[in-house]
Amino acid sequence: MYLGSTIEGKDMVNIFDYKSELTSRLQNFGYIKLVANKDNMLCKKEEFINAHEFHYTKSDFDGDDFTAIKKSTGKERKCIIANDNVFAGCSHLHL
Repeated sequence: MYLGSTIEGKDMVNIFDYKSELTSRLQNFGYIKLVANKDNMLCKKEEFINAHEFHYTKSDFDGDDFTAIKKSTGKERKCIIANDNVFAGCSHLHL
């Protein structure tokens, strides 16, 4: 969130063009498998990283370099900004 443009309308560092806001409810709660949509600094395309999430925030863009698959339901969503020298996202990685 810090790397985005704003949190709750307050200016952040604006490296990535997305806005974040605080919520009163948990967002994207639970264990997930992060499947790489392209090669990046942590893994090759189609490799995965286990992770979990529990956030009271949401952004208007979560990235699209990984697909998060919720382990309990199979629900999928795009997330993470990743390349050869950046890995930015809110998931707690289980390396």
